[in-house]
Amino acid sequence: MNGTKLIAASFIWIAMTGVNVWGEVLTLALIEDTYIDGSTILGGNNDNHGNSAEFSASRNTHLWSESLIRPVDIFGSGPSQVGINDVIHRAQLHVWLDLSWGNPTNTFSLYQLESDWSESTVTSNSYGRVAQNATGGPIDSLAGPTTNPYSTDTEYVFDVTISLQDWQSGVSNFGWGLTGTGANNRFFSSESTNMSRRPSLVIDASAVPEPTVSAFLLGLAIVGGVRTHKKRRSVGSSQ
Repeated sequence: MNGTKLIAASFIWIAMTGVNVWGEVLTLALIEDTYIDGSTILGGNNDNHGNSAEFSASRNTHLWSESLIRPVDIFGSGPSQVGINDVIHRAQLHVWLDLSWGNPTNTFSLYQLESDWSESTVTSNSYGRVAQNATGGPIDSLAGPTTNPYSTDTEYVFDVTISLQDWQSGVSNFGWGLTGTGANNRFFSSESTNMSRRPSLVIDASAVPEPTVSAFLLGLAIVGGVRTHKKRRSVGSSQ
C-alpha cells in the first residue's frame, strides 16, 4: 500500500470510528445577562434588570451602565457541550447592538469577572462596577460606532478563548462584564423577542484522540514515510 492509499485509508477509518480530529463548532445560546447602572453624583441604582429585553454598556459625564453576561452549562457530555478534556481552539461571544448614540471615541470592553452575581437579584449597589470585580484589564476591546446608528443592528464579536480555557481548567465561571463609552448603547439580551439577535457563544473545540487512535495515526505516518523513503532510494539506485 503506497502513501496515498495509506492516507485515504486513515480518513476512511476515522470516518468509520467517529473520531473528532479536526474540531467541531458549537453554538451555546444558554446565557444569563443583565445590566447595572448608577450615577457618579447620586451613587448606585438599586434596580434589577434581569428581565429586561436589552442590556446596556454606556457612560457619559455623570451616568453609567455596565452589563453582566454569563454562559451556562458549557461543559459536559451533551451534544451541545464541550468535553472537560476537549481542546478549545477558539471561543467567541456574539452580541448585537440595537441602539446607540455614537461618538468618535466609543469603545466596548469585555472583562472576565471574578465575583459571583445572580441575574435575578444583582444591582449596582450590591455588586459595584465591573472593573472592581474583574481579573486584570479587558480580555478584548472593540471600537464602538462613531456615528449614531440609532436602530441599525450591529454585531460585535469578542474573543473569549482565554476565559473558556480558564473555566475548563477549574477557574469559577462568573462570566464577563461589558463596559462602554458614549451614551445609550443598548444590546439585545437573552430575553429579547428577536431570537436571531440574542447573545451567543460560539466555540471551536476538538476531542483528544484516544491513545490507540493516536498510536494508529502515528503508525500510518511512520509507515507512509518509510515506504516513501524506500521508493526514493530505489529510484536513486536505478539511475
